[in-house]
Amino acid sequence: MLLKDKNQLFIGLSETWLKGHTMAELEISGYKLYRADRKGRKHTRGRYSGGAALYLRSDIAATSDQILSFSNGVVEALATYSHKENLLICVIYRQPNNSTGGHRSQANELNEALEELTKAITIIEGTPDLVMCGDYNLPHAKWSNPADTPICRIHETMKSFQDKHFLHQVVHKPTHRSGNTLDLVFTNNRSLINDVSCHETAMSDHHIVEITTHFKSHFARTQRKQRKFYNTFDTLNFFSDDVDWNQIKSELNQVNLQQSLIQLINCTNLQNCESIAAKHTPKKKVAKVAGK
Repeated sequence: MLLKDKNQLFIGLSETWLKGHTMAELEISGYKLYRADRKGRKHTRGRYSGGAALYLRSDIAATSDQILSFSNGVVEALATYSHKENLLICVIYRQPNNSTGGHRSQANELNEALEELTKAITIIEGTPDLVMCGDYNLPHAKWSNPADTPICRIHETMKSFQDKHFLHQVVHKPTHRSGNTLDLVFTNNRSLINDVSCHETAMSDHHIVEITTHFKSHFARTQRKQRKFYNTFDTLNFFSDDVDWNQIKSELNQVNLQQSLIQLINCTNLQNCESIAAKHTPKKKVAKVAGK
């Protein structure tokens, strides 16, 4: 109902318990299902059953491949990539830690999943728009004020991954009846997300997290122009191996950026930074869309 009533681009599901179910049982007309079922657990129900899934609208799915399906028995991760849309969507489920009960879920297990996701991302030529969602079970992380987040290995693991891929976490409301923010949405393109809302549901103790995006498929008749870039930095592929970071650092060190905060945000200084970055960084590759 959520998919068809609102013509959603996708819906990500975590702790799915789909292992043992056939694709025919789970089919929704107009959407393609991608799965990362839990491996190695005998449990068929409960919080340790795990699993992640993604229903992707057929027009996007037609140009998408599943580039990751991962489970280490503790964390599941799946990712799809649309070559035409240059859009990567990832869903992750991480079970809560219960080492004393024999269900360990700490930094090492999360890092295994994030490393596999990094490998999948780096295979893609250029920089995709990335939307990464799921249930991370990090109740002590303070997303509105990261400085207040307790220092521990699992938070450092998540922060390192965010920094590496330039990700913003956009959910700042409780997503669980307990008042914790457990279900998260990350993106490397903040202008892609227009609104975030959380709705209680009788189907789960987790809320439904709904994001509204500015994304328009190439299949949409309204999208007939080349991709719009908002500034020089947005045009550059900072994930490329050809970025000359040493030269960028060298030239930036020659620019006086420490006089005052006002001077730091001055347009001239911003233009200097853009100019230096543009000289030593490849541009993003964007497919042209012919108008009809």
